[in-house]
Amino acid sequence: MKWCKTFTATTEKELKEAIGDDLMSKESNEKLADEIGKYSKDEEIVGLFMELPKKVLEQNTYIEEARLNGIKQGIEQQNRETVKNMIKENFDIKTIMKITGLPKEQVEQIKKDLSKN
Repeated sequence: MKWCKTFTATTEKELKEAIGDDLMSKESNEKLADEIGKYSKDEEIVGLFMELPKKVLEQNTYIEEARLNGIKQGIEQQNRETVKNMIKENFDIKTIMKITGLPKEQVEQIKKDLSKN
């Protein structure tokens, strides 16, 4: 997934985020970003490295990002429901925080919202 983003990045910032800084030195990252920046604008060159056209690659990247975002939202929604159920069952905030991994402020906000209804 990360490598797809290097070829579909449209800004220098997106490219640097796609490359990351966890695998190479800063100097190597900058050199790679410069090279990818040169070649990623040319669909023929990108096509040499991939079987899919750049537009299809971009579409697949956006779909994957949306899927991951949906999963994240689903987990967050499930955590909120779990907190609500635990509050209704009179669990203390520390226990709720420990089980859900949510910070105290978020648990208290959910509790406050629940008491409004």
